[in-house]
Amino acid sequence: MLTAVMIMVSTFALANDTKPAVKIEKTGVKTFAVIAYGLNEGETEIAFRDQDGRILYSTTLKGGERYAKKLDLNNLPNGKYVLEVENKATFTATPLEVNAFTAIAQFDGQVSILKPLVHQKGGKLDVILPTEVQADVTIYDNNARKIATETVAGSSLKRFDLSRLEKGDYTVMVKTGGRNFIQSVSLD
Repeated sequence: MLTAVMIMVSTFALANDTKPAVKIEKTGVKTFAVIAYGLNEGETEIAFRDQDGRILYSTTLKGGERYAKKLDLNNLPNGKYVLEVENKATFTATPLEVNAFTAIAQFDGQVSILKPLVHQKGGKLDVILPTEVQADVTIYDNNARKIATETVAGSSLKRFDLSRLEKGDYTVMVKTGGRNFIQSVSLD
C-alpha cells in the first residue's frame, strides 16, 4: 500500500511569500521518497537523525534548488528516528520508527514551529511570535549573565528597551515548542 502524506512547512516571511514544502511518500517496506519544493530564496536544511540526535544524513538546499531523495532505512537498526526540515522561518520534525518488518512515518507526532522573529533597531529589540504559542525570552550579555527574562504568550510582539545597557554583544534566546532559537544582537 502506498501512503502519500504532504507536510506543509509554511513560512512567515517579511520580504517575500516563499512557501517551501516537503512531501514524504512511502515507496517500499522501509523506504521513503523525500521531495522538497517551493524553495525560492534562502537556505533549507534537511537532516535525518537517530534517537540519540546523531545526524545520519544532512543536506543544505540553496534557494531555487529542487530536491528529491530516496530514504532507504533497510540497514538501520530498530529504533526511533526523525526527519527535520528547517529554514529561516520554520522548523518541522517528523518522527519515523523502524522495526524488523517496516518503517513508519508517525505524522501524528510531527512538530511544526513557526520561528519567533527577533528584530533590533537601535536600542529597541522586538520579539514577534507568529503563532499563538507561549515562549520564554531570555537576554544574556557577552559574559553569559542573564540580563532579562520574560514569558510571552499569544500571537504578539514584545518590545525590550536595551538603550540603558552598555555597548556590546548580547544573545537573545527564545524557547518555544521545546526548542531554543538563538540570535545575537549588538549595541553600538
